[in-house]
Amino acid sequence: MKKKTIVRILTVLLALALFAGCAGTGETTGTEPPKTNTPAPANTAAPTNAPAPANTPAPAEAKPAARDKVLRIAITSVLTGLDVTHGQGSTQMLEQANMLETLTVLDKNFNVLPCLATEWKRTGEKTWEFRLREGVLFHDGTPLTADAVKWCLDEKSKYVDTYAAYTQIESIDVIDDLTLRFNTSEPTSELANVLASQIGTIMAPTSFKADGTFDKPIGTGCYMYDSFDVSASILTAVFFDQYWGGDPGTSVGKRVVVSIPDASTRSLAAINGEVDIMMDAPFSELANLEQDTNLSVSKFTTTRTYYLEQNIRKEYLQDVRVRRALLYAIDRQTILDSLLMGVGGVPQGILDASMPWANTDVDPYAYDPAKAMQLLDEAGIKDSDGDGWREYNGENLELVLITMTFRPGCPLILQAMQQYYEEIGLKSVTKIVEYSTVTQMRNDNEYDLNLSSASATYVPTASYYLSSLYWSEGSNAQTIGYKNEKLDELYLECLAEDDLQKKYALAKEAQALAQEDAVFTTVMLYGAVFINSAKVTGFDYSPAVHDFIVPNSTDLMD
Repeated sequence: MKKKTIVRILTVLLALALFAGCAGTGETTGTEPPKTNTPAPANTAAPTNAPAPANTPAPAEAKPAARDKVLRIAITSVLTGLDVTHGQGSTQMLEQANMLETLTVLDKNFNVLPCLATEWKRTGEKTWEFRLREGVLFHDGTPLTADAVKWCLDEKSKYVDTYAAYTQIESIDVIDDLTLRFNTSEPTSELANVLASQIGTIMAPTSFKADGTFDKPIGTGCYMYDSFDVSASILTAVFFDQYWGGDPGTSVGKRVVVSIPDASTRSLAAINGEVDIMMDAPFSELANLEQDTNLSVSKFTTTRTYYLEQNIRKEYLQDVRVRRALLYAIDRQTILDSLLMGVGGVPQGILDASMPWANTDVDPYAYDPAKAMQLLDEAGIKDSDGDGWREYNGENLELVLITMTFRPGCPLILQAMQQYYEEIGLKSVTKIVEYSTVTQMRNDNEYDLNLSSASATYVPTASYYLSSLYWSEGSNAQTIGYKNEKLDELYLECLAEDDLQKKYALAKEAQALAQEDAVFTTVMLYGAVFINSAKVTGFDYSPAVHDFIVPNSTDLMD
């Protein structure tokens, strides 16, 4: 590309960054994977050199603290309900409010650790047994029992669409008060990992009134329900003095979780001291935020992806040469450096290279506009009339590029893509809309390319991301009719395999096929920016969760 063209694109990208503050509500169209799939030995404790997950007991030496402080946490999604049996509020109550817990947890290195369960083992091709921790109380004083766990998970199986697909649980048997047997529909070695995700949050049967209507969430976590303002989407939780994990040594007696979907509004709330922890500030505001001595700015490359979905229901996108050309046309390093302010990463494959099952020995589709134009020529998409724009079947081709407002980086990347496609002779229009509109446009086949974001650790397993985007029976693949039979076979083999090395090899082989197909392709690795009060201590980011965990020990300095 000519120097003046690069300068022009950079100018456009920088201009776009200035207007990147707006973000709406929504969710990602994909979901996420984990790292280590081997259950930890019974009674394994979290490594002392790694930050403990939110639900891990405090160290024995932690001293009781006067809990007179309020920790305010801003989240990007709108919280509309707290009934986890119907799929509401699981992430927020597990990771930020710390009201609910799971049978197992993961440390930041993807090791599976005990939480409400102390032991687990795979007892057959399709059976697992879990032993619950003794002496755990729900917030209303009722005991944690196998019957209570079975009730909660059985309720989720009725109402949460993704429950069966992610857990593979077909039925649960109560062996005794503290022992459960899980029967799965498919051979799976990953149940202990899956139950560490928000899919496995446990809520007491007493969360419901006698007439069967939902009352309030009653969990086992370090904090318990206090109030929920649904109109303002504000959840308040207070410290639970009978927490089984002991005293975490924090002076925070109350946590307030508030929904602030707009990125600029979240940043302003942090600047004004209205929230103590927030994620995803507008990239254009980072330099100023870093100069504020009342704030602490932390940047992390996460296991979340920005991925590009190419709608193969469109005839011309059924040609793999065209799909690959649209990837070679994008200068991702320039986007990262000049638009995303270096936050995130350029992938070497589908997943972040730090994940042990990530395959980086694939074509990363590095920036090569000459190759992109050659592939388009070979596919018959050429500028036949010399007007500078390529045609398909005798008509100018105009791509419809869509993305959601929910993630601050999505609009910036999409509009940069439009500029790069112009450089290879492709017209395009961008539509940056609410998540619900993206869903409708996908269902109605009203787009060509969809830029979205998905957590690769929504469910922390080697097979999860494969099932989320590439498995032909998954909703994303079915929406556009994508199917690769060999990849489907590899996914199921990966799901069932106990041996980690074999499991990872199967995952890598499947990723290679997916990368070659170029239907769902990771274009960038998601960068998380946390803007916290300088008073916050004990907070750290873990890649092994859906969103972000605020540990029980997180505190506020005087």
